[in-house]
Amino acid sequence: MPLQTSTKEILFPIRTFHFSQAPYTFVRGRRILLDPYPRDINRKIRKQYHQTLNPIFKSQYNRAQSDFKKELKKHNDSIWQKRLESLNTTDNSLWRTQKFFKNKRSKIPPLNCATGTAVTDQQKANLLATNIKYNFIEIDRENDIYNQSDEIINSTVHNFLSTPPTTLIQPALPDEIIHYIKHVNAKKNPGKDLITNRMLKNFHVKLILILTILINKILKFNHFPDNWKEAIIFPINKPGKDKHLATSYRPISLLSTISKLTESIILHRLKNFINEHNLLNPNQYGFTNKLSTLHPLLRLTEHISEGFQKKKEKHGSGISGYPESLRPCLD
Repeated sequence: MPLQTSTKEILFPIRTFHFSQAPYTFVRGRRILLDPYPRDINRKIRKQYHQTLNPIFKSQYNRAQSDFKKELKKHNDSIWQKRLESLNTTDNSLWRTQKFFKNKRSKIPPLNCATGTAVTDQQKANLLATNIKYNFIEIDRENDIYNQSDEIINSTVHNFLSTPPTTLIQPALPDEIIHYIKHVNAKKNPGKDLITNRMLKNFHVKLILILTILINKILKFNHFPDNWKEAIIFPINKPGKDKHLATSYRPISLLSTISKLTESIILHRLKNFINEHNLLNPNQYGFTNKLSTLHPLLRLTEHISEGFQKKKEKHGSGISGYPESLRPCLD
């Protein structure tokens, strides 16, 4: 039976949430709420969407999830409001809260390595940089059988870069720049130029026009500024790992906000070019619009069903142990 929506209050042991789109169903003429907990409601709708791939359930799930986030934000804001109103100097609650906000991020302890221990900040930075550089270096492959393919790829890329593009790149418009700026997260940290997303959101119209001209020059001359390629790297300790080992840290790169804005515009044009010329493999499901992990599973299930219906025998050529109908999906 399809879900319907109605205004309903959902009671919790500690707090009350109000949902304007709480789903319910009818059983013997009586309206019954599917579940008293919003998270379980979201799971039910999401499960129904995964089972049926019905876009109606998808929109209902997105709506319920959005309502849940809004109500949770209201609840958290009310808690902070009550907490701030209750602060005073008699019980030291004001000073404890001030200390909590003034505490800086914990420093990295001395790091152990083969040559000794890195104690100073410069030594830690050099050790972490060496470890990160080692992780991103391609390991030599034994019995390399991809040399011919690598040469073909390198020559193709070289020919493409050395030949002027015949297709004109669509220039960026101020409306497009404004659209991307509206959707950036204002809480993200800036890069090396210290220009935050909040600054971008407060750009004057003249600055938007200047930024549009700058991005169009980048598209016209096929040159991306080197300064925008530099990032500030913060090491973050992996959960459950030893803090005294350099291998226990993963890097987080902070790029320039204008650089990421330009990359988004370039990516949009690359996607349009790829879709117009059908350059993507039909088996490509990851990082593709309107596709998810459910689609390859659905295709695999269809191939298995077709294989059983046609009663094709399994044989060892190609992919051993799989029906021939599965080969296009597994190639």
